[in-house]
Amino acid sequence: MVVNISALFLNGVIIVTFVKNRHLLLNDFTVHILSLTVINWTTGFMLVFFVTPCHALNQTSLRNRMNCAAYRGLTFLIAYMILHIHFVICLDRWMALLAPIWYSQKKTVKVGWTNTLIFFNS
Repeated sequence: MVVNISALFLNGVIIVTFVKNRHLLLNDFTVHILSLTVINWTTGFMLVFFVTPCHALNQTSLRNRMNCAAYRGLTFLIAYMILHIHFVICLDRWMALLAPIWYSQKKTVKVGWTNTLIFFNS
C-alpha cells in the first residue's frame, strides 16, 4: 500500500511539473512520457482506491454486479492503455533510429499527440 501511494504521489508530481513548465518540458518525445505518466497515475489511483479495498473486504464488494463490471472493465482498459502507449513509445524510438533526419525535421508535439490518440482509439 505504501508503494502504491508513493507511486501515485510521484506520478502526480511529474504531471504537475509538466503542467507548470510545459513550454520547457513538452516536446515531441515527452508527449508519450506524459501520456504514460497519466496512465500510471490512473492505474495507481485505481489500485489504491478501488482494487485494494475490494481485496481487503474479501472481494465481497465484487459480488455487486456494478462493482464487478467496473472492476473488470477498468482492469482491461488500463492494461490495454499501458500496452498501447508502450507500443507508441517503441515506434517513436525506432523512427528516431531508422530515419533520424526525417524524425528531427518532421516530428512535432502535434504529431506526438496525434500518434498517441490514434493508437488509443484503435
